[in-house]
Amino acid sequence: MYCRKLITAVSIAAAGLSAAALTDVEIDELLSRMTLVEKVGQMVQVSSGGKSAAEAEDGSGRKIDAVLAGQIRNGEIGSLLGACGVKNFNAFQKIAVEESRLGIPLMVGHDMIHGVFTQLPIPLALSCAWDEELWCKGGELIARETPLKGANWTFTPMVDISRDPRWGRIAESAGQDALVASRMSAALVRGIQTKDVAHPIAACLKHFVGYGAAMSGRDYNEVEMSESTLRNVYLPPFAAGIDAGALTVMPAFHTFNGVPCSVNKWLLSDILRGELGFKGMTISDYNAVGECAWPDHHGVADGDESVSAMAVAAGMDQDMMGESYMKTLASAVKKGLVSEKAVDGCVRNILRVKNALGLIEKPYIDEAAAKAGVDWKADAALAREAAARSAVLLKNNGALPLKPGLKVALVGPGADDLWHTVGCWATWAENTSNPTLVDGLKADGVDFKYVKAYGFRGGKVDVAAIQSAAANADVVVACFGEQGREAGENNSRMDLSLPKVQLDAIDAIKATGKPFVAVLMNGRPLAIPELAEAADAILEAWNPGTSGGWGIADVLTGRINPSGRLTTEFPYATGQCPLYYNKTRTGRPHKDGERWTTRYIDGPYGALYPFGYGLTYTTFEYSDEKVVVDGDKLVFTAKIRNTGLREGVETVQAYTRQLVAVESRPVRELRGWKRVALAPGEESVVAIEVPLANLDYWAASRKVAASGEFEAWIAPDSTKGKKLGFSIR
Repeated sequence: MYCRKLITAVSIAAAGLSAAALTDVEIDELLSRMTLVEKVGQMVQVSSGGKSAAEAEDGSGRKIDAVLAGQIRNGEIGSLLGACGVKNFNAFQKIAVEESRLGIPLMVGHDMIHGVFTQLPIPLALSCAWDEELWCKGGELIARETPLKGANWTFTPMVDISRDPRWGRIAESAGQDALVASRMSAALVRGIQTKDVAHPIAACLKHFVGYGAAMSGRDYNEVEMSESTLRNVYLPPFAAGIDAGALTVMPAFHTFNGVPCSVNKWLLSDILRGELGFKGMTISDYNAVGECAWPDHHGVADGDESVSAMAVAAGMDQDMMGESYMKTLASAVKKGLVSEKAVDGCVRNILRVKNALGLIEKPYIDEAAAKAGVDWKADAALAREAAARSAVLLKNNGALPLKPGLKVALVGPGADDLWHTVGCWATWAENTSNPTLVDGLKADGVDFKYVKAYGFRGGKVDVAAIQSAAANADVVVACFGEQGREAGENNSRMDLSLPKVQLDAIDAIKATGKPFVAVLMNGRPLAIPELAEAADAILEAWNPGTSGGWGIADVLTGRINPSGRLTTEFPYATGQCPLYYNKTRTGRPHKDGERWTTRYIDGPYGALYPFGYGLTYTTFEYSDEKVVVDGDKLVFTAKIRNTGLREGVETVQAYTRQLVAVESRPVRELRGWKRVALAPGEESVVAIEVPLANLDYWAASRKVAASGEFEAWIAPDSTKGKKLGFSIR
């Protein structure tokens, strides 16, 4: 029955019509007809090689065309890693659908982290927009462009909570707050898995779970945390993404309280599927299953057979780029190390996802239809808007916006480097007219002269070049930060301060006596007390994407009033890390000037720039702040007035603190926010409603209903606001 239906589906799809997807009964019927080899094959992902099926390479130059084609034909491969182009995708798919015994289509996955042809700002930057509609539009852009690279699956969004900027992958995250990350997770999943495209793609929530808490901020490092912290902080973004319909989840590399996530049944089965209700498929990170058996890695199994059995029993459906399942899973089943019923469960999950993607009806990518769904100018415009709205104005003594007619000396590395602008995980950056900051200032009509004058890390400052450029300028705009790919996977840093050459450049620029505007382009918060002291204005632009140069210039010139707010804190010094606003209370809370409280003897206690912080080119006044319990919800209200001279957007934030609880609770927790646009002199009453159930928390191995006395704030960031009070009885 199934084979006839699939052959019919392929024929109909080739004719441009529609065929019916499989029912659960038909999926089970298909599963009953599969051999053990074919079942294991669905659980294996290997590299596509990036070439056609007839001329594929594995990256080392070794020809594998006959081997890979034969494996697909024999039903030994379930998915491919790597966007291989539409022609090659269809060539591989033809082998799977028309030449294999059961004709099961392939999934092809790739890391489309913050864009494809069009690169949006890195996720950490995009989170600073605090805008679910923008996040969803970003996901839709990825959905439209991914098929044109020959893939139908993207390994994003990364929803790890990131409290330590030493960790390079903070660039891929939504920052340090569970609520921001949860809303961004859900919005991106909705956008990525939109059905309003020619070829739907699958999103992948990663890395399950706690990866952002890697000890010392070192990638792949161990994680130790309480169950309360896991459930209150690190699980919510995954729960939100699952509720939004995410089809796939990627468990993490690390050990969680001593057990690798890849073989952690408590995490993958009990929590992910049992408690969070996940119905899709799981896929390992790159060779993460096999590494569990390596004595110099996790070393929790005595070989690939054992680790394959452990992973399947735990709930790992597919093995990415490892050989454990491919070479040993069948023998592990035959030896009784794991049941074939457990294998069936994994394969059923995979088949359901392929079915949900519509691959039975439309296994091939129609390049013309995919192209027709992409408006390159519109995507570039969205990336430009996102870049401007993700930028955070950290300081401004009146140097910004740049006034018309000013002569500008533009100095520093990265201002004319597209790859620096787009940042990490930007394999392709093709929808661009080279809009670096140099190009952006030209497009906005700024009169400027650019000299590089210094590098990111090594060498010396060309002081003479800075002096010469500044002598003929009214203001110096200088670029600082990291190289574009200095953040991202396995790019952990021991020291977050600016390198000596950049510190020397600060001194040289300051010595010119001209107004000094600093533009930061980086993939993580940096420790910049010297820059904060010296500069007249600082714009955190992050790695803003393929239209980033335009977006940054729009903010510098005042074409766009900045509205970004930090989703992670900036430290004074690396030694403060990990650093996050919603820390739990201690036995000796910090008090300025007091000796016997939690503190540092050689520097400030708090952040240089706190969570939720950001300036605009106007000012806002808060008054009549209130919080009341209204039935089953908490309502925050405040009057917000624009007291400046131009229209702007204020991101009004609501926080609470529970005074007495089963376990010590955070000093503040974000409960909601609302963006409000106001003209000069305009006033608006802003109301933020929060379900009381959202204040419940996990403690002492159980879910606890929030009750008792609380403090609350409705404020522009996590350190400000009038203290309010309320009770839940």
